[in-house]
Formats: sequence, C-alpha cells, structure tokens
Amino acid sequence: MQAYTEEQKKTLIDFVEGMLAMSKHDNTGSNEMLWLTCQIALAAMKARSDGWIKCSDRMPERHQFVIGYTEYDGVIYQMAVDDNGVWYTKDSDWSMTKVTHWMHQPAAPEIN
Repeated sequence: MQAYTEEQKKTLIDFVEGMLAMSKHDNTGSNEMLWLTCQIALAAMKARSDGWIKCSDRMPERHQFVIGYTEYDGVIYQMAVDDNGVWYTKDSDWSMTKVTHWMHQPAAPEIN
C-alpha cells in the first residue's frame, strides 16, 4: 500500500466528506451506493490516519479529546483544543504549551 502524507490524507478525507454531503441532497435514491462507498472509504482513511499527526499539518476538531504530546515536559496527555485554539486537559484548568503532535484515542477494549 502506498504511504500518504498527512496533507494527502486530509485532502482525500475532505473529498470523500464533500461527496457524502452532495449525496445527502439527492432524494431519488440513485446515490445510495455512492453514499455507502464513501462511508466505507472515509472510515478506512480515518483509521489509517490514526498515527501521530503533526499539529502543523492538522489539528483535531474543537473539544474532541485526543492524545497529545508536549515538548515542554515530554509527556503524553489526554487533551483537547478549545474555541481559541488553546490546548487543555480534562483534569486541570491550566492550558498546555508546546504541543507538537496528537493522535485519536484508541477504541475501548472489548470486555467479555
């Protein structure tokens, strides 16, 4: 499989999300297969882009908790970005500085 840059992944994801948005406005049902294909492709692309992402390449959605790495102390935290672009954690009122990378949180384990 070809390795894509984060910018290429973002472009692909944006394209597929655009196709999904367009298919929602078609009431004839002719785009049902396109919609389903786009949903599958989008899930696959997002799953493959769950490694460390440079903040300079792409930021997470606002208030979506992710795993972030800060150069300040070299520690990994669960954190999110507020509406002003400031990183914060769930456990503290202080803001995070020098955050360089982030990744989506893994899915919870199955408990049997």
